[in-house]
Amino acid sequence: MKELSFRAALLLMAFCTIADIHAYDFMVDGIYYNIINNNEVHVTCRNYDDEGDYSGAITIPECVTFNNISYIVTGIGERAFHNSYNLTNIDIPNSVSVIGRYAFYKCTSLSQIIFPNSIEVLDDFSFFGCSGLSEVFIPNSVKKLGESFDYGPFAFCSGLQSVHLPDSIEKITVGTFAECTGLKSINIPSTVTVIEESAFENCSSLTNIEIPSKVYKIGPNALAGTAWLSNQPDGMVYAGKVAYKYKGSIPDGSSITLENGTLGIAGAAFVTTTSSDYGYLPDDYYNGLTGISIPNTVRCIEKRAFYSCHNLREIIIPNSVTEIGERAFASCSSLVKATISDDVDTLMYGTFEYCKTLKDVTIGRGMKAFDNGVFYHCDALAKVTCKATQPPALEGQTFDKETYTNAVLCVPKESELDYMTAYGWKNFINIVGIDVHTDACDVNGDGVVNISDLNNVVNDILSGKGDPSMDVNVDGSVNISDINIIVQSILTTN
Repeated sequence: MKELSFRAALLLMAFCTIADIHAYDFMVDGIYYNIINNNEVHVTCRNYDDEGDYSGAITIPECVTFNNISYIVTGIGERAFHNSYNLTNIDIPNSVSVIGRYAFYKCTSLSQIIFPNSIEVLDDFSFFGCSGLSEVFIPNSVKKLGESFDYGPFAFCSGLQSVHLPDSIEKITVGTFAECTGLKSINIPSTVTVIEESAFENCSSLTNIEIPSKVYKIGPNALAGTAWLSNQPDGMVYAGKVAYKYKGSIPDGSSITLENGTLGIAGAAFVTTTSSDYGYLPDDYYNGLTGISIPNTVRCIEKRAFYSCHNLREIIIPNSVTEIGERAFASCSSLVKATISDDVDTLMYGTFEYCKTLKDVTIGRGMKAFDNGVFYHCDALAKVTCKATQPPALEGQTFDKETYTNAVLCVPKESELDYMTAYGWKNFINIVGIDVHTDACDVNGDGVVNISDLNNVVNDILSGKGDPSMDVNVDGSVNISDINIIVQSILTTN
């Protein structure tokens, strides 16, 4: 190919610049459109610079004709009205189903928005910073609020006082109402099961919030900075049936038993620092939590729930738990033993990273995958028991190189060869096939299951201590079921 002349290169650069600036395919009656397919268009802007293109009251037509071709207007595209500071009113037709990212970003004069029943998606940032909005009624046609990647559609709407949420949504996504400082109350529909990270963060006027009984998952800082949280007494604060936050300092030597019926442990629930930046705690951060009893109703332990709980020594995760978030137990520098239930199928990024005293880990039968760095810098790890018959998939650096050399990997007898040839697992120098059921019955850790183990469990039941190490079936309690399992194991062995 011949080299371009200097003049041709300049012309090409100019053309590319114009092409990059212009965001529309055609304009009719002052409204810009992008062609989506043969018969659909989305409203867009003239260009993507910092100046908005619209002002006053705008009525979007249901159909528009250009070059003798008729198009249906089915969406308001990304950045369509962004920074249109003087836009006061918008009339949206029933043909529109999607309002895209940044669509009304910082339209500060927009005082009212009426959504047609055709709307299904309000994307991230779609009404970010619309400080003039005071009331929003979201119709039942809306299936989701944002994509959960950034701030949700109504973040930083400081004038927003009233919101109607439809029964069609099942979760409130990341930062949906963050920094809505004028919001005083909100009625969350009973269909909602998940409230994600920072959903209502710094809604400083929010004094009343009813969390439905089905909510089992609440992300970090979801209610941080609200008047509701400020009004709660010190101690374990519950949001509906979720252990949301330990407010105040946790006294030295504290062992906490969560309420029966608790469905979830929220993100950063036991990070008691006053800073909302739970990701970067000071080196001298401290709380007195040494033990936690989790009832067999908890479904989710959200990310960073026990982050940097330096005095927590043992954690037994009951079979009811199916989700464990990233870094849930990261930097628990006194943690020695962890038992993960059979129903957890994935360990997320950095679940136990920097647990430098962690020696013994038992992984349940249902495990399918490990994310990167799950046991990163777990320098003391000496025994890993994985009960899954199919070696879980490993992504990235799940274990340190030293773990492969120093730790014993115990796996089901019938799967020993599979682990020896599976990616990542084959790096373990010591792989031992065991009867995984018998291994759980060895409660005193002497390598055999006998009358001594049985006596230990009986004595624990009689004393009422409920020692988690005696919970053979990991159901959250020590009872006759554990005795029966040990007896069966002894009879089978003999």
